[in-house]
Amino acid sequence: MKDNNWFDDHLEVIGLDDKANKIIKDKIIGYCLNCDSTLGIDCGDAEPDYNDQYCSEGCASSSLCLVAVSGDCSEHGMGDTNDILHFHKKHNSLIVKFLQAQLNWHIKSHLYDSHSRSCQKAIKKYYEACDALMDVGIFEHKYHTRTEWKLTKLSAAH
Repeated sequence: MKDNNWFDDHLEVIGLDDKANKIIKDKIIGYCLNCDSTLGIDCGDAEPDYNDQYCSEGCASSSLCLVAVSGDCSEHGMGDTNDILHFHKKHNSLIVKFLQAQLNWHIKSHLYDSHSRSCQKAIKKYYEACDALMDVGIFEHKYHTRTEWKLTKLSAAH
């Protein structure tokens, strides 16, 4: 990431720890979720930012995202559209752990009694993976944990 000493010296959200402050500062400064280039800087002949999350159409179309397929944040849940969650590629390992935990819980809940040790272990791992996504700002509220997600390219999600 780019050096952001000015923000470290001048911006602090009262009541939040260093980790939360870093998440907020990163959102204010704005970096491309795919290549880490700083958003909002005029680069002369370069194309303008694609949107507030990606620097170019190329970065946006090659990026991965999570799309709600069922549950609270899907079109069949609390709204009429499927939520799409963007994430930085540095979080790919967290996404893999989450998707594996989601699938494992799904399998165990269909094959075993929900009170079995195996199923309870799978549920615990799933919520730990959800907490990890919440900690880095990918999941924003409890409804994201009550949603089933699939991984897809951003270009295929719209």
